[in-house]
Amino acid sequence: MSDSLNSLVRKTLDSTTSYYYLLGIIIAFYFAFTIPAGIIETSRFRFISSSIPLAILLLNISMVDAQRMVIPLKICYLGIFIGFIVNLIPIYIIEIEKGNSAFIEYLSACFLSLICMEGLSKLSFKYLRKEVLGLGDAKLFAMGGAWLGIKGVVTAIALSFIFAGAISLVGLISGKLKPLQTFPFAPFISIGIWGAWLTGPSWWWHLWQNLLGH
Repeated sequence: MSDSLNSLVRKTLDSTTSYYYLLGIIIAFYFAFTIPAGIIETSRFRFISSSIPLAILLLNISMVDAQRMVIPLKICYLGIFIGFIVNLIPIYIIEIEKGNSAFIEYLSACFLSLICMEGLSKLSFKYLRKEVLGLGDAKLFAMGGAWLGIKGVVTAIALSFIFAGAISLVGLISGKLKPLQTFPFAPFISIGIWGAWLTGPSWWWHLWQNLLGH
């Protein structure tokens, strides 16, 4: 039973049609909640309308990486596109100048996170002779930048490495992981992005300051 289920999942992931199904589901959820949000004008509906597509994207990417150790780049690009739509359209509706400023911020967050993570990937390969961070991971961080902005994606990066480091330490102590052994990183990036999205970066910074006694 489990083998047939795994086979079905692989076929679904291999199918180009699944990409369009995912796009259709995301758009359907977004407009289903955005339309009433525009009528009722409550932040709760707008937050839900954005959170559901993000959750679908992150879950899909994490599942693929957990099974294959590969991050689907098409879904990352789709996530970047939807992140810009979710964040910028409501601002542009209110004021064009604020929309332009927001566009620069989210675009900068997207490219800076991509450049920094790709640089880290190349440095790790140069000095460790092992790629500890894949280029797909860098693209997923770039997607995080499109959703979270500069402060948010910095928080997401920090959370991702903290959670991954904690799991790595447990794995090394228990003997289930070897030094420098690769493992799927997308689930940890997704946790970081989701955590920063739900609470905002300020909440995490205040938490860390309190833990450090500042």
